Amino acid sequence: MKNVIKFSLMWMFIMSCGVMFAQNAPDMKYRRASIDFHFVRDIDNLNRTEQAEVLKIMREFEMPTKYNNHTCGDQILDLSYIQVSAPEQKKKGFLGITLVDPLQEEKDKRVIFQKKIDKYIEEKNVGAELVAKWFNLSNVKENGSFFNMNLIQDRGAYSASQLEKLRSQESLRGENLLKDAGMDLIPYTYCVFVRISYETYKEQAQKQVEYYQKEYKRCMEMSTKASPEMAEEFRKDAQKASEKADLYRRRAAQDVGYSVYASTYLYQLVWDEETSNDFLTNVYASASPEQALNAKGKYKLKFIDMATHETSMGYHIDRVEAANNTAENVFGSVFGETGAQMARERGAKEIKQKFSEEEAINCLKSATYYLVEKTLATLQKKHDDFKVKSVLADVNGKEATSFVGTKESITAGSKFAVLQLKYDEAKNIYRYVKVGTIKADGKRIWDNTYKDEYTQYLDGTEKVKGNPNIDRTYFTGASPLMMPGMVIKQEK
Repeated sequence: MKNVIKFSLMWMFIMSCGVMFAQNAPDMKYRRASIDFHFVRDIDNLNRTEQAEVLKIMREFEMPTKYNNHTCGDQILDLSYIQVSAPEQKKKGFLGITLVDPLQEEKDKRVIFQKKIDKYIEEKNVGAELVAKWFNLSNVKENGSFFNMNLIQDRGAYSASQLEKLRSQESLRGENLLKDAGMDLIPYTYCVFVRISYETYKEQAQKQVEYYQKEYKRCMEMSTKASPEMAEEFRKDAQKASEKADLYRRRAAQDVGYSVYASTYLYQLVWDEETSNDFLTNVYASASPEQALNAKGKYKLKFIDMATHETSMGYHIDRVEAANNTAENVFGSVFGETGAQMARERGAKEIKQKFSEEEAINCLKSATYYLVEKTLATLQKKHDDFKVKSVLADVNGKEATSFVGTKESITAGSKFAVLQLKYDEAKNIYRYVKVGTIKADGKRIWDNTYKDEYTQYLDGTEKVKGNPNIDRTYFTGASPLMMPGMVIKQEK
């Protein structure tokens, strides 16, 4: 009786499927990972103008095209309502260093926000949301279920003939379709949470002023209690603290720019054979699908990794003055006072042109896109299943091309496996089979990283070895077994 019920459910499951999308060469559909992408707000320290600009950047951000868009809910999350207790912070590795160190402060915030994200995932039952989107949960019951397989069929990239092969074994076709497309797609569902914090140079400097003022006061108090010899040392330390406070006071008044920090958290949906069978048996044909789907703890996410990076743009007034003084000395020694004055004017003009308050704000978009690309590339390098897939755009003799480039961390000699979707008649499933390996041509790698007129002002960005004048990357090592439309995936 149990087998009969299971078979009936499988039959309803497959009968809900419409006609598959045929493979379309220009669209180049292929099986790829899916991501639920979110920015996590951390901008309360900014003024209204800055906040409005950052939120606009986040709203208009274009999700990476090498993944299926599986975003559920708002793209921008505000987790300020979620509290993390002191014991939870310590358990996660919070250090709480008292010295004003922007980078260490950022490390502590990363710990807190990961805990906030963990709580958000549990509170909102995000795993169930992801599954509901995969199976198109609706209020209308069709073919015995409130779910359907349309999205899985679309992302499975079947041709009509491939679908017919899957349906050829009628008694297994529901199970085989889920095993074939589902196990190639659903387990590779990821949640990406990007937290980017923006701190003005003025804000950083003011924190330093407050720290060194306290340090000055502490040293002076200690000098009144210490021996004459030690008192003198404390007074010297107090003098140094006072000078530091003065320096940062000037910076707080005149510096222009931002330090921008990113931490990208990667989670993955837990979807195995047991979970798949449970969904088919207990949820798919349920009379109360939302209740069955949203049972707490049924669909879980596991934390994979976190990638971090930072950049900055702007200037510190004392460093500019030091640079100008050097220029004055050089020009002055050659051209006298006239040359020194020319150096001062040129320095002042460059500062005004490059680092006005307005232009510093305009740099925020460049910084945001750069940091998202950088952190995602780090995660792709470290985790094979998260690596992007692409397709061969063209094959000509021993040469092939594809629309990937420096944004996907391709460098000279990067190797890619070329995969063909083949039918396993014994198992009645389709699987990618490797047919060869190609290697990136170091002189013809597409530079597809994000760039605008302000990218040049970002500090710490590496010089990308790519070619912005081509629209794809060229590979060597192609063979007659390879053809346009075949999937490629980077190897270690």
